[in-house]
Amino acid sequence: PPRCRPRRRHRRAASGSRRAERTASAHTSTAAAHPATTAASPPPRSDRSRSSAPSPLGCGARRKDSASGSPSSTARPRTRRSQQPRSLSQQQQQQQQQQTKKKKPKSGAENVEMARAMIQYLLDELQPSLRTKKKDAITTFENYFFRTKPELTDKDILRLYMGGKNKQGLLDGCGQTSWKSFKLKKAAAMSLGLLWRLMDEQEHAGAVHFRRVFFGLSSSHYKVLKLERHLQEARGNRAAAKCIVNAIRENDASVAQREALRRQQEEENARKEAEKKQQAEAAAQKRKPPPPAAAKPVEGKGGIMDMLAKFFSRRPDRHELEKRGVLRKSAMFGQPLEKIAGPDGVPKVVKMCIQFLERHSVKERGLFRVSGDSVEIQELRKQFDFGSPEQIDQISFDDCNQHSVSGLLKLFFREMPEPLLTFERYEGCVDACRQEQFSKIFELCDSIPRCNRATLHFLLDFLARVSFHSAVNMMTTKNLAIVFAPNLLRPKVETYDIIARDTPVTIAVLDHLLRRRVDAIQADEQSKQQAAQEQKQQQQQQQQQHQQQQ
Repeated sequence: PPRCRPRRRHRRAASGSRRAERTASAHTSTAAAHPATTAASPPPRSDRSRSSAPSPLGCGARRKDSASGSPSSTARPRTRRSQQPRSLSQQQQQQQQQQTKKKKPKSGAENVEMARAMIQYLLDELQPSLRTKKKDAITTFENYFFRTKPELTDKDILRLYMGGKNKQGLLDGCGQTSWKSFKLKKAAAMSLGLLWRLMDEQEHAGAVHFRRVFFGLSSSHYKVLKLERHLQEARGNRAAAKCIVNAIRENDASVAQREALRRQQEEENARKEAEKKQQAEAAAQKRKPPPPAAAKPVEGKGGIMDMLAKFFSRRPDRHELEKRGVLRKSAMFGQPLEKIAGPDGVPKVVKMCIQFLERHSVKERGLFRVSGDSVEIQELRKQFDFGSPEQIDQISFDDCNQHSVSGLLKLFFREMPEPLLTFERYEGCVDACRQEQFSKIFELCDSIPRCNRATLHFLLDFLARVSFHSAVNMMTTKNLAIVFAPNLLRPKVETYDIIARDTPVTIAVLDHLLRRRVDAIQADEQSKQQAAQEQKQQQQQQQQQHQQQQ
């Protein structure tokens, strides 16, 4: 309060006088001890200089000595301490360190990972079914990419172009249209501009990779860009569309040029190879010794030598040798079916082979597909060809391989002069199968001769029973048709073109015949089972009635 201020000033003055006294006494003692130093000390200031100095009391008055009342000449003015800045807080120090610390540049792997994340962000925003800020996303991706310029792989670039699973890419974004006005969106123009900037070699060095991936796509992907609409509509990006069209044309021209150069190089290499081959043949011809001179025919033997030379140059086939009597004519294989068929219309060899295979080999894995012993097959054939009827009846397959017996059956049908379905029905069966008129195929099969029809039904019944065990022997109806179709149905004149064209069709014909036979056999078995059950029920009823009567 104001009443305390004088007393406070008086206390300060008293303490100041006492301090001045102590200082003066210390000064006098020092002067007595060191007189030279005291003599060299500067003279005391004048009263005016002392009055102008700041007062240690802080009130502007001069300090007087307590004894004499004069101003103290030994008292030194009190100076203010230098004001030091306050200590900063820990948070402010961290902020300064973050500002002064240099930012470390990101590594290449970090840039690539960030670029992939940006690609994912752009693809998420470009989806047409979502109401997102597509233009902002394109601008953000563009600024980031051309600021960092990451090194993307071809897989990442393709993902940017084509999108991912259930997501459209940048190419689809270039052709997005408004569902209200059916015109191009502004985001489509910005997407096309971004596409061209990515492919422009003047923008960044990695544009070569973007061009390679873009031109590696098919022409159907270019239609997604809708470049014609960009060139026509006002909202389209005409400049970028023109640049992309020119780039596509230049790439097509360069590809055609490279292809022409490649063909030219291949022709040149082929010509050089032909020349080398001719030179090698000519050199070999020069090194080859001359052929020995032909011996002059001896008199009386010249006719025989000429006859042998003509005979070996015109080697006759088996039928001509049989006609001339050189070879014995076979009695079973290669003969018309009417001559060798039994009373029921089925040849003896077919019946014996099928009966043996049905008893022992129905469940044999790979039946008719695994080849047998060729020597054993030829021995069995000789027994049927040159044996008497009594000897043929005594032929047994017990000591033979099962696959050799199946090979003998296939050999018989292969060497028939005319197949079971005859040459006349070949074209009709093939055309009906191509037109899927299967009823016509069944009619043609029923119209073949009696022996052919009986043999075909006998064979189909056996093959159908073999297919019942397909889970074990792996021979389904289709596999059996592949084995027997070329032997049962073939044209009169076989060429490579006809074989390649009609073989799948003949297999389908026999497959349908086998399936029909399988269905018929199953229906017969079901009817037999039903008849047996009815008969059993009738017997039970009769027994019950008899018991009741008793």
